[in-house]
Amino acid sequence: MKLFDVDLYEYFARERKGNAGGRLTCYLHENSVEIAKDRRYPAMLVLPGGGYVYCSDREAEPIAEYYYARGFNAYILRYSCVPSRYPAQLDEAAMAVAYIKRNAALHLGTGKVAAIGFSAGGHLCGNLATVTKNEADASGFALDEIRPDAAVLSYAVISPSFAGDTFPNLVGGDVTASPFAEKARSLSVDGRISPTTPPLFIWHTANDAGVNSEQAMLVARAAKINGVKFELHVFSCGQHGLSVADERVYPKDSIPKMSAYAGMWADMSAAFLAECGLTVEDN
Repeated sequence: MKLFDVDLYEYFARERKGNAGGRLTCYLHENSVEIAKDRRYPAMLVLPGGGYVYCSDREAEPIAEYYYARGFNAYILRYSCVPSRYPAQLDEAAMAVAYIKRNAALHLGTGKVAAIGFSAGGHLCGNLATVTKNEADASGFALDEIRPDAAVLSYAVISPSFAGDTFPNLVGGDVTASPFAEKARSLSVDGRISPTTPPLFIWHTANDAGVNSEQAMLVARAAKINGVKFELHVFSCGQHGLSVADERVYPKDSIPKMSAYAGMWADMSAAFLAECGLTVEDN
């Protein structure tokens, strides 16, 4: 494994403002002549949650390790949080995808990129999957450089409803009043989905007290209306922030009460992504 960090602001020669994030940790496969010297790997960009206040460790390395073990090159983005506001986070996610695609050959990549996000990171992932041409132009990239080929939305914040402080933290004000309400509506993932949105794997738990599972229903309904390939799983029980839902992210004696099979979401997502063409390729 190659493991290293990239400062995306430095890589793209952009000015870093304040406490900006934009740091990418890369977990890359290395080929061996004993096994498959020409093997190529799809990429997974990991966007941790944290309400746009911080980037959760629970939803960072354990997720990268999971997908790495299943044949992905994995990349964790530590994106900007408060007091940074939109569009800083989307710009950094765009830089991350562009970096991955531009370095696909160097990193033994197939050129195909999926993104996964959790809670607020799921909102960022949804915005990245639905990035508009205007947003791409503003970020300085072509649309096809920054849009992922598939996205996994994990107990994701989708709209300002049932979402606590996530949207106020992102836009910087009360989302029930102008001008923040208009900005929040423009960043609601369900309203941004179109027929060009890439495939979506959506999962949640029915009794999530942090982000209501109705958020998952909103984005699934929008995907259905727009003819977007999607898969939706709502497990019966599990607290917010499950991540991989085992002792990798919780002490063994304090595994939160959850559906016995909630952790199956990860294998389900990997199968879905393979169905969408994100697989290891032997040339």
